Amino acid sequence: MLGALLLGFLPIEPPRPPAAAQSGPTVPAAIAPARFEFAPGPLADLVARLGPEQVPAALDRADLAADWSAPATFERWRAALSEARDGDTRPARARLALLALRQDRAAEAWKHLELAGADATLLAALLPRFLPGIADDAPVGAGGLAGPLPDGAVLRPCTPPRTRPVERGRIERRAMRVRGLRVGEAVLGLRVAVEPEGVQIDIEHISGGAARVAVRLPTEPGFALANEYVDWFQAEQRGVAHVVEIRPGDEEHTLYGRFEPSESAPEFVLPPAAPAALGLGGLAIRPEPGPEGRSRAEALARALSGAPLNLDARVLDDRAQAPGWQSITLDLSDPRTSSAKVAALCGAVERFTLR
Repeated sequence: MLGALLLGFLPIEPPRPPAAAQSGPTVPAAIAPARFEFAPGPLADLVARLGPEQVPAALDRADLAADWSAPATFERWRAALSEARDGDTRPARARLALLALRQDRAAEAWKHLELAGADATLLAALLPRFLPGIADDAPVGAGGLAGPLPDGAVLRPCTPPRTRPVERGRIERRAMRVRGLRVGEAVLGLRVAVEPEGVQIDIEHISGGAARVAVRLPTEPGFALANEYVDWFQAEQRGVAHVVEIRPGDEEHTLYGRFEPSESAPEFVLPPAAPAALGLGGLAIRPEPGPEGRSRAEALARALSGAPLNLDARVLDDRAQAPGWQSITLDLSDPRTSSAKVAALCGAVERFTLR
């Protein structure tokens, strides 16, 4: 089966220079009612029905902190994939959502959230991981809100959920918002929006005192961020969480990232059926150099060889050639691109297996 995988709703203001909730400490709750905004669709409907007092499910700490550089994560992923196809779907989809987030696969993560979110307790537990993107050890409140976050909290919001299928090289304009996020002594609102030129995050001070947040800009599949800006000043570093200080009376603070095509971004196409080459020669994985790279490749091979895929997957020796023209080879030998290839492969496997 896997071999098949191997072969606007809230417009952004145009960049000046380039360019909905949660809960907290000593700020009165009545000042800023929690509010989510999503583009119309199944997820928006689920969130609209989520009661403000909904108690969240307790998520497995190992799922929250899953590390794809650790071999054990591949077995965790395989088991969740198998359960999602043949067993108790909602908890398995919740696990897959968290695992996808750890690989920056927002499109698959949102789809898993939508299906897991039919269970209101899971929706309440998962939503803060997407918006505003709290850390794995951060508290979760009721009704889909984060719990009180400390001053200086790090946020990694996703790009908003799509309303149509991903098209390579094209970007769908869309946005989402959360209001009522409590950080330190402040109540904040956070809006994430995507347009063809870039991604923009606006942070508003709603009530309370001053606060600091560190926010990392997300990107889109097939794109990197050419430049990043904080309050319209170009940041010295890209790909980091930028610290923003928000005080009472401030205008909205803005982070902006300008897209550029990423030629090295991997892509796996989903044909309707597995190619004959997979049945004849199986899948050969060329690992990253060193024992850790080989260990991860072996863990990936074991995951692909087990249910639900049951492939003939194996790891090549360091200098071995793929055994025969009929084999399909997954080359992970370049450490600069191996993680992105594995993430793209996992996303394709999920879409193919669960379609």
